[in-house]
Amino acid sequence: MKKEQAEPKKASIKVKFILFFTVFIVILCATYTAVSLWRLTGAAVDIFSREGVVIVEKAAALLDGDAYADLAASGDSGRPYYESTRKALFTLKQAYDCRFLFTMSPVSGTVWAYIIDGSAEPGAEEFSAMGDTDDIAGWDGALLRAAENGTVEISGLEYQDGWGWVISVYAPIKTRAGAVAGIIGCDFDAGPLHDLMMTEIVRQIILALIFVAAGFVLEYIFIRMIFRPMEQVRFSLRKIAEGEGDLRISIPVHRMDEVGDMADNFNRFIAKLKEIIFTINTSVEELNRNALGLKTGSGEMLAETESIFRGAGEIRDTAGNQSRHAETTSEGIRQIEGRIDRLESMLGAQLGAVREASAAIDTMTANLRSVSASMSLIGERYVTLVSDSRGGRDQQLKTGESVDRIAGQMENLISANKTITVIAAQTNLLAMNAAIEAAHAGTAGQGFAVVAEEIRNLSVTATDQSKTIAAHINEIKDTMKIVVDASKQSISSFGRISTDIEALSAFINEIQSAMDAQNAQIEGIVRATVSVRESAASIHDEAGLMKSDSAPIFSQMDELARAAQTILSQAEKSIRAAEELHGASERVMEIANRNAVNADNVSATVRRFRV
Repeated sequence: MKKEQAEPKKASIKVKFILFFTVFIVILCATYTAVSLWRLTGAAVDIFSREGVVIVEKAAALLDGDAYADLAASGDSGRPYYESTRKALFTLKQAYDCRFLFTMSPVSGTVWAYIIDGSAEPGAEEFSAMGDTDDIAGWDGALLRAAENGTVEISGLEYQDGWGWVISVYAPIKTRAGAVAGIIGCDFDAGPLHDLMMTEIVRQIILALIFVAAGFVLEYIFIRMIFRPMEQVRFSLRKIAEGEGDLRISIPVHRMDEVGDMADNFNRFIAKLKEIIFTINTSVEELNRNALGLKTGSGEMLAETESIFRGAGEIRDTAGNQSRHAETTSEGIRQIEGRIDRLESMLGAQLGAVREASAAIDTMTANLRSVSASMSLIGERYVTLVSDSRGGRDQQLKTGESVDRIAGQMENLISANKTITVIAAQTNLLAMNAAIEAAHAGTAGQGFAVVAEEIRNLSVTATDQSKTIAAHINEIKDTMKIVVDASKQSISSFGRISTDIEALSAFINEIQSAMDAQNAQIEGIVRATVSVRESAASIHDEAGLMKSDSAPIFSQMDELARAAQTILSQAEKSIRAAEELHGASERVMEIANRNAVNADNVSATVRRFRV
């Protein structure tokens, strides 16, 4: 048995849909909020930067780079250039809505010093005196970029300790030689922008929560619309999969949407599956009938082979008797030949010695009587031999007819085996179609795929067994051909034997007639000794003729003995062939029984489905 496959872990599509839809809504709201804030910040920075660029460019126009470099190097805030420039920057700052307007120069590393601060009047909290330092490591990198690149740079929204949220614009202060002596910085108060952004964030979060709630409502509606009909489909499939194969179940189709179409397709699949099961059931019933027919034919063939085996044994026994009779007859003929030779010698002696005619005639009379008795015995044995030969020939003809009937039954077996092969091929095709339909059904069709695979394996087994049966039938046909050829040769041999025996019987009858005539002549010789010489000459001539006529009989008797041996050898071969045929019939019978058992198993499997 195959090991049961581990049940796969169940994963709910509904849960996946809820998680996916929830994550999608959250990501969508977060993305929308982030994009809104990014656009708001970008718009504010763009507004401030455009105004800041104008301020720093105007401030740079107010500064003399070389004078600024000397002021920064001296650190003397009492110079007139410092005060005049500070006032000009302060005036410019008041003209625009910026919070700080100042200049700085590097001291060491990230430490920079304020040089001229135009943000407020001296003494104010926001005013930075000349030489005050600050570490810009925590600032936006725009200041360093402006100093290194010599270009106007704009920072993003940043938080500076003590000053809060600001947006800064920096421009380089260059000497006539093009060297950067310091930078001009313009800071805009971004606190209100930051507050606006926080307000926007709260508003976006509220909108996101509203969208999430609306999404959950829509999600619930979609789940009812989609998964409720799917639950009906799943329930029906579960009843089929976990039940006893009840294919009468159908899914109600309430509306023709995608789910309704899936339910309708499922119902059509069940209908096709019913047709497939019905076709398989019909094919299995036909297979059962063919298996029963094959089993019955195998039994009949087994009985016929037993009859052939018994007939071959009888042929062997008859051929053995025939061989022994032929040997006995041949021995008697050889004795006759010797006696004829002695008779001829005696007649020659009689012709040479008339004085001894009477004694010779008496001796010849006794010998002829003995010969006559032997010929009578030979005649009787020939009559028995003719009868046995005809009986053997009739038996051989019956055996040939039985072999012909078996050959005809072999053709029926071949036809039945071809039918089994065709049914197995159709079963394999049906199993493949069922497996394809099961694959279309996905996970729900795995049970049908297993059934289809089992049916396909049974079809492959039936095909293999059909090939085995075909191989055995071919072996039986070859054996039957040998038996038919041997039977034909045996019938032909019996025909020749019968013809030769009948001819020999005619010769023996002629000899018997001659012997009767000789007896009459001898009686005449006894009554009339005067004609002894003429009678002796006549007897001598008759003896010569008898010897001449007996020569073919001797040759035919030898042929009869050899034919009897041939028949005996053919009978032995027939027995061996019958034994092989009997064994093959038993194997066919065994295969037919297994085929019937397999057909019953397939039928039991198919009957599990209720259509």
